[in-house]
Amino acid sequence: MNIISFLNNHKHYRLYVLLAVFIAVWVYATSSANHNDRYANDIAQIKEDIANLQSLTEDMQQLKSEISILRNSSQVATNSAGATQQKEEPLVETAVVLNNSYLDDPYIGNRNANVVLMAFYDYQCLPCRTFAMKTFPRLQDEYINNNKVKFILRDYPLEGNTYAIKAASFAHCAGEQNKYWDAFKLLNNEAELVDNGSFDALALKLKDIDSKKLQGCVASARYQDEAKKDLEDGKSLGVKGAPGFYAAIVNPTNSQASGIVIRGAQPYAVIRHQLESLLYQKRKAN
Repeated sequence: MNIISFLNNHKHYRLYVLLAVFIAVWVYATSSANHNDRYANDIAQIKEDIANLQSLTEDMQQLKSEISILRNSSQVATNSAGATQQKEEPLVETAVVLNNSYLDDPYIGNRNANVVLMAFYDYQCLPCRTFAMKTFPRLQDEYINNNKVKFILRDYPLEGNTYAIKAASFAHCAGEQNKYWDAFKLLNNEAELVDNGSFDALALKLKDIDSKKLQGCVASARYQDEAKKDLEDGKSLGVKGAPGFYAAIVNPTNSQASGIVIRGAQPYAVIRHQLESLLYQKRKAN
């Protein structure tokens, strides 16, 4: 008796065979689909890894170039008389106990972040404006908005900049109405009005604010001492001009800070490198 005759005479066996065939086909199809899904996921992950590697390579190349620039900037320079003088180092390690004056300064980002980037700023300083327009948005995207870093803005009014203190006062006065960062953006976007001392006109440009109250606050000059205090704090840290930065790990219980003073309008990659180093130290400590 052949198999076909056997199955014809034993229909219940034929049913079992058909069921077995169906299950085998289903298992194969499912396995194949899962395999294809895994294959597609693997390909997507490989593409993502390649893109990340390319981005990292570009960052490393840019950083290498900019570190070379920094090294050159710290070389011995020759002055007009033919004598030599040592330029200020652009990066200086500093461990200090911060005084509490920074606690009432405007900040953005995670209030409790241990990694802090403190900027010393003059609204009439061209490199400061360049920082605000180009570097600051990148810092926001990469470190501030995701709560990795607390960014503190402090005043550093330069001698000779007529309206530097008044511009700082304008921002602080706007802060009384919860508009400090709107004022920060406005003061950098409206450089001509700042340089002309047109603060009444600037007050009218801020939205959703009591402009008369703002104008009165600016006229009172009550934030002049605050700006001068920030200036002295910056100098005590080793800041030599605006913009200047202090990137540090800060212990919130005792204000003990350890980090790097970054002098001048350094490229974004330099600031990024210091922040990444501090974040790595923090992860390692935990």
